[in-house]
Amino acid sequence: MDPVTVIVAALAAGGASGVGETASVAVRDAYETLKSLVGRRLGQGETETGPAEPEAVLVGMLREAGAADDAELLAAARRVLASVRAEAAPALGHDLRGAQGVMINHGGAGARQVNTFPAPPTA
Repeated sequence: MDPVTVIVAALAAGGASGVGETASVAVRDAYETLKSLVGRRLGQGETETGPAEPEAVLVGMLREAGAADDAELLAAARRVLASVRAEAAPALGHDLRGAQGVMINHGGAGARQVNTFPAPPTA
């Protein structure tokens, strides 16, 4: 996943995880840090409206602002994703640590997922 996609995914995951009363302190803190870093990266200036899809607008703004090269921002996004994943896995009854391309299908008919990953690095 490219860095901007990771950042946008983390914003969505942090927002969707219920950053209010139901989210853990770790998720809330990670999400608030990420939002702050994104705000700092994008600045306070007005932006022209782009495509109708808000996610596409955000992706474009982040790319234009150089977010893909911001190591601190990317690390914050990964912290949000890790915090959300750690909190969600036990609730779902699944351990997703180290998982890639996960699909959890609880009763959906015809679900299919195909993933291809490179070989893991050798130690």
